[in-house]
Amino acid sequence: MNKNYQNHSNELRRAIDSLEPWYDQVEKAVDLLKAGFKAGKTVYVAGNGGSATLAQHLSDEMVGRYESDRPAYPVVALTTDGAVLTVIGNDYGYEHTFSRQIEALGREGDIFMGFSTSGTSKNILMAAEMARKKGMKIISFTGNTGTFKDLADVAVVSPAKATSRIQELDLHAIHLMCEAFEPEQKQRRMGMDRIEELLGHFVGKRIMVVGDVMLDKYLAGIVERVNPEAPVPVLRAQQEREVTGGAGNAAKNAATLGAKVILVSVVGQDDMAARIDKAAQSEGYESRFIQDPSRPTISKTRFLAKIRESNILSADPIEGSQQLLRVDWENRDKISGVVEEKVIQTIKQIAGNGIDGILVSDYDKGVITKNVAAAIMEVARKHNIVVAADLKPSNGPLFKGANIISPNRKEAHEYLGLDPIAQPTGPAEIAKRLRERMDTGVFVTLGPDGMYVNAGGVNQHVPQDHVVKVYDVSGAGDTAVVTLLLSRLAGANPLEAAKLANAAGAVVVGKVGTVAITPDELRSMLLHRHK
Repeated sequence: MNKNYQNHSNELRRAIDSLEPWYDQVEKAVDLLKAGFKAGKTVYVAGNGGSATLAQHLSDEMVGRYESDRPAYPVVALTTDGAVLTVIGNDYGYEHTFSRQIEALGREGDIFMGFSTSGTSKNILMAAEMARKKGMKIISFTGNTGTFKDLADVAVVSPAKATSRIQELDLHAIHLMCEAFEPEQKQRRMGMDRIEELLGHFVGKRIMVVGDVMLDKYLAGIVERVNPEAPVPVLRAQQEREVTGGAGNAAKNAATLGAKVILVSVVGQDDMAARIDKAAQSEGYESRFIQDPSRPTISKTRFLAKIRESNILSADPIEGSQQLLRVDWENRDKISGVVEEKVIQTIKQIAGNGIDGILVSDYDKGVITKNVAAAIMEVARKHNIVVAADLKPSNGPLFKGANIISPNRKEAHEYLGLDPIAQPTGPAEIAKRLRERMDTGVFVTLGPDGMYVNAGGVNQHVPQDHVVKVYDVSGAGDTAVVTLLLSRLAGANPLEAAKLANAAGAVVVGKVGTVAITPDELRSMLLHRHK
């Protein structure tokens, strides 16, 4: 490592180890800000050079937002109006640049917040003196030298000595202050260490996925004209892609998040079966496909198009495309006889070899029968395996006593025999009734509204904190239930699991098609704001 880098980091580390009194000072600054905002007062903030950018950073975060949507707060940076700054500097001298603005704008009870690493910046000191004359409160961010700290009602004094290190801690303080104004549920969000702990425990979990696998094919291109033979668009094809969908999407999501996955499903005796097996291998999970000569391998072909002008926005024709048409090949009859028995024996064999969780991915295409469901619940009880079920409502009663179910709003109504249009029921009530009926942990997915949780003593709405542009919602349910299961196995409580699942869903709806989420994408969504 470069020696200068190491010295820089060591200096910062020593300062961080001495922050206990500093935290108390930051908390006092927060208390003063909260009291001021409650009384309808305005905060004026200033600094020079790098400290000017800190002043503007605080204003940006408070007037805009830090991480969550919340009311805007009146924080005005005095460093941004070039005309005002230059006229004051030219006519009165640079030392008056902030005091004249405080004289013009400040009112009794307002707050002046200044950043001065040296504590001796003349224009900051004069602004503080003017603020005092106007009956304003003063917050100083400074080092342990100079007189600025002595002029303040609250002085946040950095334990660091170097200017750059003081500014780094000032930025930390800005973010801590912004945190204090986040909504209550956001303040309870997981920290980085907890996120890393949970994601780390995803790795190596042994998961068996049972359900309806299908081949998702995408044919993408550009629409430039209408077909002269019929009033339909002509798609000029540019790219094809084949991936596994349905239960395959759940399997590949679990695999990319670090689990060791085996998918049990049924395919036909056809070319499509070989292609779906090849896709599964490339996606990183093991396939145990039972062939049924009486049915085709399920496939869905989606035709995607961009208008010509938008094609320059992406090198990948699939990303950002809109769906024109979908063609399905399938037989939705329930499996039976020899095929059903082979599925059951495969489930029992895999469970007997040792697994941590079973994920049921039911697309109502025939794999999940009464006998298959009974076998899953039997091996789960026998081997103490966690079961998460993403089910069609008609199969709901077969999985009473599962650990996790994750219906969407419409499915949750249908579980209870309710019409979501004629008999709309709130998420809290419907989750409560589902938990009572199914004897399971209930996570009702609510799309952009997040998730309602009734599980493990938790009865709470978990909002969707991650705002993204939605391109395609297909596969979002698979990703959510996979994340819920892995979170449970990793030791997450129900609220943590829901927050992880919300973030995972936000990642995949920003992509086109049934695609897998990576740990880095999930980590990024959890740690950073997305607007």
